[in-house]
Amino acid sequence: MTFKSSSVLKSTSRRAAITRLMLVVLALSACLICSPGAPAALQHPGDLDPSFGSGGLVLTSAGQLALCRTVLIQPDGKIIAAGMGGNQSVIGFAAFRYNTNGTLDTNFGSGGIALHDVGGAGESGGTGALQADGKIVVAGARSTGLTEPLQQFALTRFNADGSLDAGFGSGGVALATVGNDAGPNSVAIQADGKIVAGGLTVTGNSSSFSAIGMARFDSHGVLDPGFGNGGTVVMDITPGAGIEAIAIQPDGKIVAGGFGDSPVERFNADGTLDSSFGLGGFAPSPVPFNDFLAFGVALQADGKIVAAGSVFNNTKQVFGVVRYNHDGSLDSGFGSGGLTTADLGDNNFASGVAIGPGGNIIAVGQATVLMNSGFPPQKFAVLALQPNGLPNPAFGIGGMVTTDFGHPAAAGSVAIQSDGNIVVGGGAAFSESSAFPFQVALARYVGLGAAPVFCLRDNNSPLILELTQTGDYFFKNCATGQTLSGTGTVRLVNSVLMLTDNRPDRRITATYYLNQLNGSALITLIPAPGVFQTTRIVDTVPGASCSCQ
Repeated sequence: MTFKSSSVLKSTSRRAAITRLMLVVLALSACLICSPGAPAALQHPGDLDPSFGSGGLVLTSAGQLALCRTVLIQPDGKIIAAGMGGNQSVIGFAAFRYNTNGTLDTNFGSGGIALHDVGGAGESGGTGALQADGKIVVAGARSTGLTEPLQQFALTRFNADGSLDAGFGSGGVALATVGNDAGPNSVAIQADGKIVAGGLTVTGNSSSFSAIGMARFDSHGVLDPGFGNGGTVVMDITPGAGIEAIAIQPDGKIVAGGFGDSPVERFNADGTLDSSFGLGGFAPSPVPFNDFLAFGVALQADGKIVAAGSVFNNTKQVFGVVRYNHDGSLDSGFGSGGLTTADLGDNNFASGVAIGPGGNIIAVGQATVLMNSGFPPQKFAVLALQPNGLPNPAFGIGGMVTTDFGHPAAAGSVAIQSDGNIVVGGGAAFSESSAFPFQVALARYVGLGAAPVFCLRDNNSPLILELTQTGDYFFKNCATGQTLSGTGTVRLVNSVLMLTDNRPDRRITATYYLNQLNGSALITLIPAPGVFQTTRIVDTVPGASCSCQ
């Protein structure tokens, strides 16, 4: 056996090390940062939040039926989905609680789910509200099994840990007979702790036209005799009317959105119509023939009322959002004469609305492909409007986003987190041919509170650079998949945003003209001493998209 001298060994070792270094350099130059460690692109308003669930989406089963009709945000950031859950043998009102990352909170109820059967021959609905003390009220319809009344308003309440509040109503359940066949579609908590539920009822037999139905309970689940007739209101003024959503003003008046001759009504604190609102308590429809249906209402800080729902545009349903002044008149400074319509694809309508940062309005619902059979393909649909009613171009594409869960899915509610991110809740069918097992469906989107992301896209090559006023940037070659991210130094001079980042492995300079929505960048990579790879981006197209599509 022959041994090499120490000098030969050292020389060989150095050559091997240099060879390994060159291989690493070549690998790095071929792929700046390779998957799976590649950095994520900067998050734009309207993007799904990758830190939530699986790529921004959550699906939850609870037997054959799990459904979210109302999404709520606790002060600690945890998320409540109020709705229904269970199997054919036991179906009850339910509350699902999630951690901020979208996992079920196992410290709540049983494995994150609180479920209670309110009795009777059956249950439906499951809208919810969050009390100031952390207790959760879930409301829906309870079938009586009788000829009349066929259904009653039913409420149950869970403690903050998901256990049943046995001190509420009778054994945790409060009931109200509101007409002959009634069910609530919305529930809200007054400042004094009283609970208002609104929905629809019929005053005759089950074939009669629907009418407005409401009930108010005190904080113990007992009907409030100071509201309506012994705690309930039945209003048959407009045949075919009903309440889909309610909101409580700071003065205790109740704003209700729904359908009928008027899409929005306002009631005094005692349940009587507020004659100072609109025409005798009824706000005017923004379109003729009552073709606007309000499925969601929200109150702005200035007292104006936003209602979101459906408008028929002669061929199909589309999103409709209307804003009323405090007196019930249409706000002419919003959209077109008080109304904004938006087509989010297929047959689409809004079912919930919330006010976001800066007065932006977020309306959510669904886009549905109409079919002759089977469960139709449905997507979550989200529309962001500026305070003036125009679509917000910073959100999604032209203010609009649709999301495919891989299951037919419809959104019913929206809530805004303290950081401005948007949580949308609803339900998803098992497949296009079968609804069951039905699942809770949640999505979280980056909100309009996020720092604006500006885009430079080369006009002649597949190169993009995203940058923000905070100095964050993200570079991508769409053809090769090469990516690079970091944080540089920014200066803003006369509407010109300038970014620089000088490090041993890179030299980056970018200029973005905020008043022209374009600019240029020079990106030099230094994978090894003396090795320079320079890429130039020239963008003359205003507002170019940073999508590789």
